[in-house]
Amino acid sequence: MHRLTAFVLNTLQDADEADWRDILFIDVALQNKIALWLTKQQDKRTGAFTEQGPYYDYNMRVGPQV
Repeated sequence: MHRLTAFVLNTLQDADEADWRDILFIDVALQNKIALWLTKQQDKRTGAFTEQGPYYDYNMRVGPQV
């Protein structure tokens, strides 16, 4: 598993901590579905994510203008 995917999955798992349960609850079954979906979106060799669909915001496509 690659760093970004691991970070997202760890964040979702942390949301299950007792301190967060009343604020943000994500069912374990949904966490598993998210994990499967995320890993299917990644290139197995490089871990890169491919673009899917159109961008709805110009800045998302070109990045922030400095």
